[in-house]
Amino acid sequence: MSHFTVLVIGNDPETQLEPFSENLRVPAYVQGDVSDEDKKRFLDHYQKEEGVSPDLTFDEVYAIHGEDWNDGTWRKNEQGFWQEYSTYNPNSKWDWYSLGGRWMGFFKLKEGAVGELGRSGTFGNKPDGVGMVDAARKCDIDFEAIRNKAGQEAAEYYDRFWKLVGDQPLPNWNEIRERHGEGNIDAARKEYGNHPVTQILKTDEDFRFAFINEDIMRMAETRGDYIENERRSSIVTFAVLHNGKWFEKGSMGWWGMVSDEKDQNEWNNQFYELLESLPDDTQLSVYDCHI
Repeated sequence: MSHFTVLVIGNDPETQLEPFSENLRVPAYVQGDVSDEDKKRFLDHYQKEEGVSPDLTFDEVYAIHGEDWNDGTWRKNEQGFWQEYSTYNPNSKWDWYSLGGRWMGFFKLKEGAVGELGRSGTFGNKPDGVGMVDAARKCDIDFEAIRNKAGQEAAEYYDRFWKLVGDQPLPNWNEIRERHGEGNIDAARKEYGNHPVTQILKTDEDFRFAFINEDIMRMAETRGDYIENERRSSIVTFAVLHNGKWFEKGSMGWWGMVSDEKDQNEWNNQFYELLESLPDDTQLSVYDCHI
């Protein structure tokens, strides 16, 4: 269960989002083959738990109990091989969305411009200041003001972090993980958790949960680089929907876990390249999507 930001480019953003709904059923398609292990597990269940005769073949038992087992999604093809079919949308990216949501007030408007403000998230968050919206034309958004604010906040955050940590070296999770090997993640977690910096951060309200899903080594950047990266990232969303195509930094999974993740700088560059290519009157909308 994860929330993430999506920039929808152009008019009718919710119509554009619809093809990527997890709730959308599609015509049945082959998802994969039914393995011998799948068949054995099925037969074992009905023979041991339901008292089905062991003399009956898999085909015979499935004809009777297939609907109860998995809604009859296993079917024989023309060559006589069993395959699993699905109507799950293979393009699904979300099961719920809201304009704004947890990121309500994502854009700052230029003076005198108008836009649309979405709804707050579960915890009742509000826009951080006046003139904040979630949908507007590109020409009406004050991107520089957004970046400046992010830069100021980044500078304060960076300074607080290093004032707290002092001159301690930071724990590098990737190095710790590699040192302990694939089969000993508990030992790696213990070493990381016992590191002096980790212990210091646990005592501070601002930082105790700050690096659960974020690499602490970002803080090893120079102050100038850290601030500039935060400035550039301030208007960059996790995903972009443009001309019916979905682009994203990585594959979002449960609890905010991301796989196949692009480097942040690479993603920033791709995002800005697309943004700068858009006409000034292009409608931009930021949605809080959930999967």
